[in-house]
Amino acid sequence: MPNFGFSKIFWKIFLTFWLVNLAVIFAASFTIVSNMEATRITNLHEQMARRFAEQIIDRVESGEPMPRFRRFGGPGPKRGEEPSPRLNITRADTNTPVFQHRFRFQTEERTLQFQVTSAAGTLYNVETQLPRKPLFMKDMLQRLRSTQFVLILIASTLASALLSWSIARPLKNLGARSREVAGGNLDARPDKKLLQRGDEIGELARDLDHMIHQVATSINGQRQLLHDVSHELRAPLARLQAAAALVEKKPESPQYIAKIHHECDRMNVLIQQILDYARFHELPEDRETASLTDLVDDVCSDIRFRYPEHQIQIDTATTRQIYYTGFLDSLQKALTNFLDNACKYSPPNSLVHIQLSEQEHTTTVEICDSGCGIAPEHLARVTEPFFQTAAENSQKGFGLGLSIARRAIEKNGGKLDFGNRAEGGLCVTVTLPR
Repeated sequence: MPNFGFSKIFWKIFLTFWLVNLAVIFAASFTIVSNMEATRITNLHEQMARRFAEQIIDRVESGEPMPRFRRFGGPGPKRGEEPSPRLNITRADTNTPVFQHRFRFQTEERTLQFQVTSAAGTLYNVETQLPRKPLFMKDMLQRLRSTQFVLILIASTLASALLSWSIARPLKNLGARSREVAGGNLDARPDKKLLQRGDEIGELARDLDHMIHQVATSINGQRQLLHDVSHELRAPLARLQAAAALVEKKPESPQYIAKIHHECDRMNVLIQQILDYARFHELPEDRETASLTDLVDDVCSDIRFRYPEHQIQIDTATTRQIYYTGFLDSLQKALTNFLDNACKYSPPNSLVHIQLSEQEHTTTVEICDSGCGIAPEHLARVTEPFFQTAAENSQKGFGLGLSIARRAIEKNGGKLDFGNRAEGGLCVTVTLPR
């Protein structure tokens, strides 16, 4: 059985608007025909009632007998003749009844009132009962078969098709771009015209473009991470192979055994850091509220124990405790990394300064050291995985610490900035939301 795609959104939108248009056309046609026919019948009835009223008034003024249709037993109208209208006639000056229909008018029935002037110049008030509104369905159906209705139907069909196409076409375009991305083309982007639209389809296109950009960034980052991991693992493996070869030649040399253990420990640390970096957002952690002042004090105590030759000074802009709600364990590890680097890359007996301040909507922790700083062209790259400056290479690090710390700050909704001091050294500024 052929598939005409009637389940697609184009046909759903088209049929919806088309049926709505048809309903509006039928309702408008019925209303217009009803009003036109009601007006026409009212006018015809008024003309007939006026003619009968004039006949009755002429007979009354001339003394002639009343028309036969007033009598109870009189015959009704012949076949093809108009029925006699129900009339009540009174003199306008004395309100005296001149002619009354044998049946009283029902209060719920519609009536028509008008005045007639006789040949003698006397003014009369005439009240007549209007007939019931007829059903105009047959006449309406005849009008619907007219050329005008056919043209209106064609126009509504074209309008519905155009509207459906204007909605389905951009959605089809966005679907094609998403399938291209799923097929591996990370350079696929929605059309610029869709991105510039100000309606919901434009918002959807911009959201899709942002998602594609995020996916491309993530995949490219994973590829770069795999490349960097393979590069970083290759060096310790080569040293392990060299040490193992030396052990084979000189089994009694303990320094080679120690070298193998050392390289194994470095590989273990590297692998653990890689796992921490890759699974950072998957690690379970609950939000907590605690004193940020005490947390910074605890971090400084640990660093003072590891680097007793450095002077670590804490300044706060307020005497009261500063409280913070967030992922405190991740934040503490990040601050520990910043302070550890500040002591590691600054000369002994130098000052490491920590400034803790509170603004209207943010809390800031600034860590400044007295080291050599970082080259300006490298400031934007220091948090990239496995990126190392010359100073870091001399310390035999892996270049993952700042990357993990940046993720910890971002996990807390914060911002991380690096800047060199004019008098020498590096400042790390952590801005956290309150």
